[in-house]
Amino acid sequence: MSQVFVVPWGKLYRASLFKNIVYPTDTKVEDDLTTWKVYLLADKISYQNEPSYVHRVMSESVTGHVNQIDIYPLEAVTERIALLKLLGIDTTKEEKAYYWRLILCRDNALKEGNVIKYRDALQKIAILQKFHKMSN
Repeated sequence: MSQVFVVPWGKLYRASLFKNIVYPTDTKVEDDLTTWKVYLLADKISYQNEPSYVHRVMSESVTGHVNQIDIYPLEAVTERIALLKLLGIDTTKEEKAYYWRLILCRDNALKEGNVIKYRDALQKIAILQKFHKMSN
């Protein structure tokens, strides 16, 4: 369900919401780095939990061949928590999403043999656990 609010497709937007939105060009999936900003700029959001079309995940599509860490980048939730905190918005759910993504990042880095990313994730997990913010 979390992907429903991340992806830009399947929604109608006011064009003016995209005036200053910048889509990164150095990443495989940019949706989670940008869509939430459009939501914050909107004055009104309406959601209908009714299927209106079918999205197929094909092996050659982006969704079909990237790993979860690309679909759910840690950087997106990090930036989102920082901005939402500055706005005085409760970030409890985002903090849980951060921890979940941190675990994904750790596991993916281990699988790929990326020692730097793996150790960085371990360090962040240890810090969160030390202050009893999250548990594995």
